[in-house]
Amino acid sequence: MSLAIEEKLIYHSWLGNDKEVGRLLHESLRNRDSNLLINYKSEKYQGNTAVNCAARNGHLKCLSQLCSYQQSNSRIVDLDSLNHQGLAAIHQAALFNHTQCLQLLIVQGCDRHIRSGDGWQSGMTAFDLCGKGVGYADSASLAVLKSYGINGSSTVSTYKDEQLINFALNGDHVEVGALLAQGANINAISMTRGTTALHAAARKGHVRVLQVLLNHHSVRPEVNMYTKGCGYCFTALHLAAANNRRDCVELLLSLSSNNNNNDRYRDFDMNIKTGPGWNSNLTALEVCGCMSSYGPSRTTLDVLRASNVAGKIPTHGCMIS
Repeated sequence: MSLAIEEKLIYHSWLGNDKEVGRLLHESLRNRDSNLLINYKSEKYQGNTAVNCAARNGHLKCLSQLCSYQQSNSRIVDLDSLNHQGLAAIHQAALFNHTQCLQLLIVQGCDRHIRSGDGWQSGMTAFDLCGKGVGYADSASLAVLKSYGINGSSTVSTYKDEQLINFALNGDHVEVGALLAQGANINAISMTRGTTALHAAARKGHVRVLQVLLNHHSVRPEVNMYTKGCGYCFTALHLAAANNRRDCVELLLSLSSNNNNNDRYRDFDMNIKTGPGWNSNLTALEVCGCMSSYGPSRTTLDVLRASNVAGKIPTHGCMIS
């Protein structure tokens, strides 16, 4: 069996040429080493097999042919082969919201709970990876995964969730309210920005948006949640302080049990420290102004100190009024 045939199967599986895939599989029936063909990993295609390629690009017909391929009434195709990035076929189908391919792989008996190996996004389930290749998770793909008991992070963002975060970033409190009413996940983390809607509004100083989010009647935002995958781990309070968003800092600090009698946010920690990454292990007072080219603002510092936020006065930048 020549290398050219193996690479051809990968190539046509990648492109979705189901007729060529079928022809190559039929030819391989005459070869006793056909299992080497069907499970061949191509270096040119980052260690992907034909199954991986078809699943990654959503070629259902090709994938169906490959999954059902048998020799001597015994299926020899490996549905769980990991490529050089540590991704199996189910991960790749999930990445690009290929719902039908996901369902086919599960029905055909792939390891539905397999986690990604060493490489990009290691240790993830298909649910965790859902939509990361396109920037949002399709609700139909998530529904299929959930129906087969495949779970993962509750912060996976759908298209609606990404819209919520974008409108929060742009300060459109009306659209934010409308999307929340339509069921957008208030605590979803953007796949591209690594922030929730609360983070986005606090960073940009959109007080009206913060008010809409914090006063949402059914689901409350996680006020102590960190950003993810940004190179820094900040909460909304850290982001507001770091960008000298005085009004947002004041609003967030009003959630503290020291400042009001509202039990809804009794877990809010005004002295929470930043997580691993840039400017780690610092309070909101200590990161004040660190994302501003001018340094900390006196008015923002005054609000933080008036609420007795712990920490030392920052020395980065020059003090502005």
